[in-house]
Amino acid sequence: MVVRSRAIRLQRRVDVMKRIIACFIFFALTCGAKATVNYHVGELPRMSLLTCSPGEELYTCFGHSAIRYTDTLNGEWVDFVFNYGTFEFSEGFYLKFARGKLNYMLSVEEFAGFQQSYLHGGRGILENEFLLNAEQIRSLGALLIENAKKENKYFQYDFFYDNCATRVRDIVLKAFPETQQNEKTYSNRPKFRHDIDVYLAHQYWADFGIDLVLGRPCDKTPEAGQTSFLPDSLQSNMMAWTMNGQKILGRTEELIPIDESLFEKQSPSAKPMFYVALSAILFAGFSLYLGWKKRGWNLSERIFLGFFGVLGIVLFVMWFLTDHTTTKWNFNILWANPVLLMLAFARTHALKAWIRKYAFVQMGLSAYVLLSVYIPAIGIQTFPDEIGLWLIAQLILIYRFTRITKAVQG
Repeated sequence: MVVRSRAIRLQRRVDVMKRIIACFIFFALTCGAKATVNYHVGELPRMSLLTCSPGEELYTCFGHSAIRYTDTLNGEWVDFVFNYGTFEFSEGFYLKFARGKLNYMLSVEEFAGFQQSYLHGGRGILENEFLLNAEQIRSLGALLIENAKKENKYFQYDFFYDNCATRVRDIVLKAFPETQQNEKTYSNRPKFRHDIDVYLAHQYWADFGIDLVLGRPCDKTPEAGQTSFLPDSLQSNMMAWTMNGQKILGRTEELIPIDESLFEKQSPSAKPMFYVALSAILFAGFSLYLGWKKRGWNLSERIFLGFFGVLGIVLFVMWFLTDHTTTKWNFNILWANPVLLMLAFARTHALKAWIRKYAFVQMGLSAYVLLSVYIPAIGIQTFPDEIGLWLIAQLILIYRFTRITKAVQG
C-alpha cells in the first residue's frame, strides 16, 4: 500500500508538471506573437506570494513561503504551488537531517492539496498577488520550471541563508534584477537569534534547546536583504519592493484565518527555568550537605556533572561533525564539554594531577559564562538565561571536587 500510494503521488506530480509546462509553452508562444494575438482576461496568468503562518510542531513554527500560479487555459482552471519546502523521506533520513546533509527540493503541487494540509493543521495562509504582466509572469514561470527540473530542484537547506523564503526571494530577484528592494533601515537591527526567539515564545523547551545548540553565527546582525529568511519578514520586505517605480506585490488577502489557540496551549509552569532551578537547588544543596558531613564524591554529583559532559558531546558533534552552519562556534561548550565526564567518574583517592588542574580551569570558564549570562556585554556569544542556576550549582560541585580529591603524579 505504501509503494502504491507513493507511486500515485509521484504520478500526480508528473501530471501537474506536464500541465504547467503546457501552460508555459502556450504563453511562450503567445507572448512571442503578441503583435497579432489578442489576449482574453480569462486566459491571462496570475502569480502570487503565499505566506503561511507558524504551526504547533517545531518544524512548522517559523511559517512557510511559496509561489502560487493560477489561470484559465482553454476553459480549464489551473492552480499550482511552487513549494521549496519539501524533502524526500528516504533511507537514512534522520541521520542526514541530524548531520545537516538533508536535501530539500522545489516541488510542484496542486493548490487544493496544499491548502488542505494547512486547514488540517489550523494554520493560516495569506496571499499577495504579484503585480506583473503576462510577459513578466512568463519570465518568472520559466525560471521556476527550470528550477523544478530533476537536475536542478535539490538544494542543501540552511536555516538562515537558503530556505523556502530565501529561495522565493532569490528567484524573483533573478527574474527581475532591476527590482528596488527599499528595505527598511534600523538604527539597531535585531540579530538572527532575536528574530527566531520571537517565534519560539510559546515553545519554551524548543527555545531553550535551540539556544543551547546554536552558536555564535546566530548573534550576527543580518545584512540588507538577509532578514527575508523568515516568511513573515519576506512578505513585509517584498511589500516595499518596486520595479520601474511600481510596487511588485498587491494587497494582502487572507485565504485561511490563523488559529490563535495554537499559541495558548503551554502553561507558564512548563518553562525550563522551573526545572533548571529545581535541579540546581537539589543537586547543589545535596552537595553542600555532603561537604558539611565530610562525605566523599557521591553518585548524584557524578550524575549531575556527567549530564553536562554528555551535553558537551552533543555540542561537539553539532559543531565539528555536521554541516549545520548555525551550530558552529558554539561557546556553550565552555561550560558543557565532554571533559567533564572525567571529573564525573574520576577516582578521587588517586587523581591524576592534570585532571585536578583542569577542574580549576573549568571553574574559571564556567564563572566567565555565568558572568556573561547576567552581563551580556562581556559574553563571547549570547548564552541562555536559564543556565545561570545550573552554572552556580556546577561551580559548587567542582569546587567540592577539588577539596576532596588528592592528586598523584602522572
